[in-house]
Amino acid sequence: MCGVDDCSNRSESSALQWCSLTHRDVNDWSALIGIIAEADHHEEVYEPEDLAEELGESGFDSISQTLAVWNDEALVAYAVIRANEEPRFDGLGQVSIELGVHPEWRGMGIEEESLGRAERVAARLAADACPGCRYVVRLGDRSDDPALLRVLARNGFEKVRTFHEMHRPSRGAGDGGQSLPDCSAPMGGVTIRPVSAEDGEAIREAHNDAFRAHWGSSPMSVAEWTTLMESRTTRPAASRIAVDESGCVLSYALIGEWVPGDLYILLVGTRKAHRKQGLAHAVLSELLRAADGAHGAVNRVELDVDSASETDAGRLYTELGFNTVRTMAVYQKTRGPERPFLLPVRTS
Repeated sequence: MCGVDDCSNRSESSALQWCSLTHRDVNDWSALIGIIAEADHHEEVYEPEDLAEELGESGFDSISQTLAVWNDEALVAYAVIRANEEPRFDGLGQVSIELGVHPEWRGMGIEEESLGRAERVAARLAADACPGCRYVVRLGDRSDDPALLRVLARNGFEKVRTFHEMHRPSRGAGDGGQSLPDCSAPMGGVTIRPVSAEDGEAIREAHNDAFRAHWGSSPMSVAEWTTLMESRTTRPAASRIAVDESGCVLSYALIGEWVPGDLYILLVGTRKAHRKQGLAHAVLSELLRAADGAHGAVNRVELDVDSASETDAGRLYTELGFNTVRTMAVYQKTRGPERPFLLPVRTS
């Protein structure tokens, strides 16, 4: 990484080749993610176009922030390392590592080597994003890879949180599903409506207010928010916001769609001063009513929720018909501040 070989000659050697992910790798990368998802019994898959968009995001350096491990022409592992642009609300910097290893290559040392390389990159990213700050390195795991868990333990990572993946099937009219209240009419000066192109900054401000006290949360910068709102997978028309008479966003639920017909709730939040007024329930009810009435275009709505949510969000989702289908563990450790270790540039 950090300027390593571009792997243009990787087919000439049977040894593993370590380099960075590029746009020409997105088909192999997508296929590997699919193999991992099937082996680990989850459904987090991405199309090549989604991965190409990720590599091309503004401010993301795919050469220094990704890792690809090849066995001849087969991609057998990958890693993506991202740093929050701003310190978390608790003052810590944060770097997230996404790591995937082909099931047939697990337990052969790839996990250890990949994590070590990723952590060295994390140190540099943390120092750039938050000079002089302590920072956390975080990794979410949905896998059944005991080798990775042993590597995490040996390297000082601790399990700090569990997230529940929840699904709610779409329910068409007359199928006997849960009846949802109609919250589309203005109530008490509050209107619930779909998201428009002009709402981005107002929702960002509401989000930063809503998540100020949430575990591990960071303020979203304008650039990060713009990337989210302009993503090919974000669905403003399926998303919903609650606004007051002045146009201030009080509550919101943003939707993404990676698999046609499967809507994923990216973010849900309510400004602190407007909680316990039923706004999140109303926003989600309108979102789900629209999904139920989409004439078969929506199969289900999905989300992930912190099992220890400060706002008891899991209870709200259960009331609205969501059921837990699997869990994801979050591991992290706290580091720094420290001088980053820069990987050598390979010139051959």
